[in-house]
Amino acid sequence: MNNTNQDTSDSRTPIQSNIKGIARMLDIIFENLNETNSKLNHINE
Repeated sequence: MNNTNQDTSDSRTPIQSNIKGIARMLDIIFENLNETNSKLNHINE
C-alpha cells in the first residue's frame, strides 16, 4: 500500500517541477531573444 501512496503523491510533484522547468526555459529563451534583438538593433543603426 505504501508504494501506491508514493506513486500518487509523486505524480503531482513532477508536473510542478515541469512547470518550473518550462518557466526557466522560457526565461532563458526570452533573455536570448532580447540579446539578439539588441544586437540586431545595433547592426541596423
